[in-house]
Amino acid sequence: MEIKNIREELQKVQRNSRVIQKLLTQYERLKKDAISNAYKLEDLWLKIDKATKDLPIESTKAKIIEWLAVEKSELQKLKNEFQFHFGKQLEQTLKSKGMELRGQYPTLYTGLYKLVLTFEKGDVQIFWGPEFVKKVRLNPDEVASAIERFDKELKGRSWDPAVFFLNLRTAYKRVLTIASRSIGERVPIVDVMDELVFLMQDKKFRSDPTKRNFRGYSRAFFGYDLYRLRRSGQAKELSLIVATFDTTKYKEKVIFVPESEERGTRYAYLVIGK
Repeated sequence: MEIKNIREELQKVQRNSRVIQKLLTQYERLKKDAISNAYKLEDLWLKIDKATKDLPIESTKAKIIEWLAVEKSELQKLKNEFQFHFGKQLEQTLKSKGMELRGQYPTLYTGLYKLVLTFEKGDVQIFWGPEFVKKVRLNPDEVASAIERFDKELKGRSWDPAVFFLNLRTAYKRVLTIASRSIGERVPIVDVMDELVFLMQDKKFRSDPTKRNFRGYSRAFFGYDLYRLRRSGQAKELSLIVATFDTTKYKEKVIFVPESEERGTRYAYLVIGK
């Protein structure tokens, strides 16, 4: 059954309903002097009875239910088709930017990026490893652009392995001092990151420590810089200790560090030897 037929059925119900409402209004008015209007009331009662029996509610309801069942099956096919085309478009868009798509709905991957798709809400949550990056609309171009922008921000920063390791060692020593520990002992990796953030601030922040003068340094940046440092070969004294299963449940206690452009590990502690 087409929507046009459903609408016609409903219009018929509306017309009959209006007739019944009009008759009920007349009936209610005559009932105020029921004895005098007994026969008129009976005549109205018969008309209301006939109009009610002619009201095609059940048949209309059955037709709508039948239509809904057919449409439900059709909608599932349409959703499947949408998901198929979305995946193909996203794959082609990412490929044009040098990225490969893998995985299956609702979770897809490209490099170290995880895409969590919610088709019902029409959005995609983008993560770099376990770190949340951004939520965008369910649009292949927007997804690819968001990943590309973040990737350039992550990898395009001015960075020198020697300078970074020097600051990292200083941050490590500060944590040791605060914890009354000695060189070579492990310390929480997030504590080292906290100290490193302050070491990275320039004179503006030191003279006026406001939000406007603060130089941000995200967990993702720290993790990627540790990856770059290890690849540079300039930090042989550096050791990262893998987080236990229980520790990984607490995101704030671990740092995700890549092993390659597609895999990584969560670390809970950091050690720098003498």
